[in-house]
Formats: sequence, C-alpha cells, structure tokens
Amino acid sequence: MSLGCTSKPGPLGEKTIELDDFDFSTSISEILPERYKKNTEYGYEIYLVPSVSGENVYERDSCRSYSTDEVLWIEYRHGMRSWTDEYLSMAGRTFNAANFATTLDGRIFVVSGFIDELTQAENDDFIAQLSKRYGEPEHTKNSFFIEDYDLYTWTLEDRTLKYAVATTDESNAVKFEVERNEAGELTDIRPGERETHLQSYFFVIDAAWKERFLASGHPRSGDFVFCK
Repeated sequence: MSLGCTSKPGPLGEKTIELDDFDFSTSISEILPERYKKNTEYGYEIYLVPSVSGENVYERDSCRSYSTDEVLWIEYRHGMRSWTDEYLSMAGRTFNAANFATTLDGRIFVVSGFIDELTQAENDDFIAQLSKRYGEPEHTKNSFFIEDYDLYTWTLEDRTLKYAVATTDESNAVKFEVERNEAGELTDIRPGERETHLQSYFFVIDAAWKERFLASGHPRSGDFVFCK
C-alpha cells in the first residue's frame, strides 16, 4: 500500500503539520525557516520554534558513522516541549513535539512525533485507527537500556510507520503541587504524587532511506532511539 497524494507542510509551530500524507520532497528549510535560526555562543545552531508557551528550542546535530566519522545525515531534535502544543498530527492524534532527519542537502526522510502523556484508551484507539487504514502491524517488545517499550510497524510501499509506546512511573521526576489564594499569592507547596502513564513516539520513514536509517551499526539519540 502507498499513499495516494502527498501534502507540503509549512513552518513548525505556525500550523499543525499533517503526517497522514507527508511529502518527502520537503526541505527542512520549509519546516524550520531561516528566521527561526539562532547561533549560540558555542558555535552550534538552534531554532526557536513558536509555542503556546512562548518558544521551544530545537537543536541541529550531525549523525556520524562510528567507524569512519562520516556524516550520514542531519537530525533536528526538540530540546524543550510544552504539552499544550500541537506540532504534528496523524490519524486524528496530535503530537506536542517533533524531530526530523534529513539528507545532507536538507531533504527530510524521517518525521517523528512525541506525546508526553496519553491514556491506555487513547493509545489503543490510535493503533486501531492506523490498523484500519494500513492493516495489522508487526508488534515487537523492545528495550533501550532499562526502558521497555512496545513497537508497532506498518510497512507501506513508499514509507514505513513506527509507533513506540513506553510506560513511565515518573520515578525520575520531581513533582510539586502548589496552592494560591484568591490574590494569586503562593500559600503552600508540597511534593506531588507521581503517576503512571504512557509516552509515545511516532515515526514516518521514507522507504528509500529505511534500511540505511535503521541499520544497527548507525548511532541514534533523542527520541530516535525508540525507532527500532
């Protein structure tokens, strides 16, 4: 199965980018335009992406071969996120953070979305929606260091869809609950209760780059570690 027609997105943060028919001829400059770019005092590039909460930082990084130090592709990864943003969408589900991998000349071949928190019912519905469109996925149980996750894969003619779901108990998070009076003044602060919920990572991969991108000998970081 392949998708019938594709759509060109606009700049990240200005309008939700639909992944249902993402066009892989899209350049990263269309997603992260020059006006988003800032050069840090340390010499590397960041992008300040519009957010409901102000701006979110996205970082540019070169993915290099372990053996030759050759630059294989370029990654653009979220460094900050706000749960209220709706940067990407797929099958009716929105994602509050995004990542991109591009060729050396800037053509996008992987788009990735992240959901900070969702319920089991929301997770099951998303899988059902994709399965209705593309058939039953391949389901594997994987792990990255100490984190286990379920990975669902739909292989189409022109792209591969991957959906990773991990359970977090917030054991490494520090949470606080605050109370304020009618004037908005802080009256109490106390430790918050940690909760167990799901986090999800969604990937759309250009078929022409699938084998190279998923090769076991190539490094990956950020959300991309959940891609295989």
